[in-house]
Amino acid sequence: MDRVRIVSLKGLRKRPSATIREGQREAARVWMVCRDIHREARQQHGPWPNRDVPQKATKGRFALHSQSVQMGTHAFLANGDTAQKLRNQGRTEIRYPYKDKHLYPLMWSAQAMHREERRMVLSMGRGRPSLIVPKPAWLTEKRACTIVWNGVHQELHICIAHDTKERPLLESTYKHATVDLGQIHQAAVVTNTGEALAVSGRGIRSLKRLHSKQLGAIQKKRSRCQKGSRRWRKLGRTRAKRTLRCKRQVRDLRHKGTRQVGDFCKERGIEALFCRQPGRRAPPPLRPSPQPAPEPAGVRPRTSMTCNRSPNKTVSCLVGRMAHASPGMSVVHPAGIATRRARVLHAATVTSPKGETRGARPVALKATGMSSAR
Repeated sequence: MDRVRIVSLKGLRKRPSATIREGQREAARVWMVCRDIHREARQQHGPWPNRDVPQKATKGRFALHSQSVQMGTHAFLANGDTAQKLRNQGRTEIRYPYKDKHLYPLMWSAQAMHREERRMVLSMGRGRPSLIVPKPAWLTEKRACTIVWNGVHQELHICIAHDTKERPLLESTYKHATVDLGQIHQAAVVTNTGEALAVSGRGIRSLKRLHSKQLGAIQKKRSRCQKGSRRWRKLGRTRAKRTLRCKRQVRDLRHKGTRQVGDFCKERGIEALFCRQPGRRAPPPLRPSPQPAPEPAGVRPRTSMTCNRSPNKTVSCLVGRMAHASPGMSVVHPAGIATRRARVLHAATVTSPKGETRGARPVALKATGMSSAR
């Protein structure tokens, strides 16, 4: 398993910045060529292209290193496979890659990287000047890397190898802890000795809420501007800066919370830490099917009555001595019991002799007398 370390390239000179920008445009053209091949195969209902088809179609056509072109095609095929998998799961709103791209991340494999004492040399292809960027002090070997535009400046993402060896099973006498990740509490740790730690995550939530309010205020101002104007572009840059600032602040708080958990476990000699996979919840328990409630004691059975106007229609009602609001329809209960309320709203179901139901409708009733309630 690999993890990524991010190095900011803010403050690059004009020449390497222009080289990176032109390379990202070339990478976007590679992506769009792969998109056209994939879309044509879908429209013609033919076999979908495998890895060899886009590689042959893009070989030697772009001003990039051959490994960068191949990694761009592989990234597109991975996006298509992900979209197909989601659609097979029932998410039909997911679309296959279809948009035009103006910029796309520049990618290099470990073979295309050359390390020097204080800088890294990234090849842009045969016969073209290479890209030179400062080398981090912690980088000791060749690794795959990507240059990404974050909206304000360029960033260098370097893949770092991570140890994934299986650990032996722990005995019950060993000290271990379990951590649960969340939002209200960033982490809740409990050890097998009974000690616990809860790291609050409300600071992250407040930052996200503040960021949402700031974006709303910027969008309100931007909606009054003409698209493409100087103020419209300036507000767009401000929005990108606020977004990056919020991301950095959230990442800082998460790092501090993780550090607290690590120090807590280190002080207590924890030898293993177990964490539940985020995003997966246990299925809810099965609930028994609802049973119909028994009728309470003292409820009178339904009384059938006949309409004076249409003797072929029958009305069912749970009332005593009451009269329906519709003229010509009356109900007389044998017991002659009247309700306390002056007006009661019931639903009467009208059925024809053929057994067809005309639907339930509210009927206003009057408790006293046989006159209709209006």
